[in-house]
Amino acid sequence: MRKRMYQWFLGVSEERDERQLSELQRMMADCLLGVYIGSLVYLAARCIYIVINRAPFPLDLVAVLVLTLGISGYMGFQIIYHRLDEVDVPDDNELQRKRRRLLRRSCYQAIFFAVGLIGLNIFMGEPINGHMISGHVIGGVVFGILMYIIGRWRYRL
Repeated sequence: MRKRMYQWFLGVSEERDERQLSELQRMMADCLLGVYIGSLVYLAARCIYIVINRAPFPLDLVAVLVLTLGISGYMGFQIIYHRLDEVDVPDDNELQRKRRRLLRRSCYQAIFFAVGLIGLNIFMGEPINGHMISGHVIGGVVFGILMYIIGRWRYRL
């Protein structure tokens, strides 16, 4: 069924061998990745435009958002379902080294998240006060902890 769908979608009428079929599948995956990245860029640009101009939220943006979230959800589900995100670690020392690297990466993500939120408030012209900064720092810490917990599930002995 999948083979016929590829043939119909690509307009290929003849039977292909496995190498040609895998090449077609790779090209379709690259195309999907390009469309996905393009939709993310489009979403970001439109959201910035809407926020700056205080324009109403258009319906086409909702459709692109639903499409992008659907693709993200499907890819995430497939990765977790087929256990493609798990990493086998040969010994305990390697496991501890990977977890320390994950902790560093999570700290960087928390800092980037907090600084990004503060920068967005500065860009929007809101006054900076201690309450806002502390709220963004707490949000960054919570984000970093969540990223560490999610990343830690991947590693197993």
